Amino acid sequence: MSDTSQGATMGMSDKFDEMKDKATDAASGNKDKAQDGMQSAADKADEMTGGKYGDQIDKGTDAAADKMDDWGDSTQQ
Repeated sequence: MSDTSQGATMGMSDKFDEMKDKATDAASGNKDKAQDGMQSAADKADEMTGGKYGDQIDKGTDAAADKMDDWGDSTQQ
């Protein structure tokens, strides 16, 4: 890998970490709103797929909610 592409990769990684930190802060400060929005998106996805992927959507939504709970716990330490 060239120095230029390695630098771009590091830059992207730094940007991703920064975005993740901002999302974590926003989610932990507004967890109820974020979870409501996530559930609304899951309901819409289920509707748009005719319920065909309901189990997978529910599983993903539950995993995301659990992760969001973990974020909230880690920011309060």
